[in-house]
Amino acid sequence: MPHHTRFLALVREYLYDDCHLGLTPTERRACLRSAGAAPPAAVPGLPGDSLALTAARYVEAFFTGSTTHLRALPTGLRRHLIGWLVRRDDRVFAVVWASSRSVGEVARRMRTDPDAVLHRAGRLRLASAPGSR
Repeated sequence: MPHHTRFLALVREYLYDDCHLGLTPTERRACLRSAGAAPPAAVPGLPGDSLALTAARYVEAFFTGSTTHLRALPTGLRRHLIGWLVRRDDRVFAVVWASSRSVGEVARRMRTDPDAVLHRAGRLRLASAPGSR
């Protein structure tokens, strides 16, 4: 089974695990849509247990925006998920803002232009510069 297909099956399995009983069908579909949109090249060819752990981290990062879970993902999946979430969620934008060193870096990670980054940061009343607390 291709890695991407196996990854999607593991994400689906993890979403229906007992620890996620409180998720709505809409939330589950959103997470599966995000995982399914990941480029196949972003899903690493890992052994079963490691790929299962990656799928679990992906789900947790999707719902929490946790930098701990995001940093634990392979680079391709991390970039995909950050891009997916940043376009949709202000909390994740704030995490990317805090973990970046420049407006240009935030713009690159979001796949948008610096003016849009500054406008959104101003709207959210974030620190005056990326990476500052």
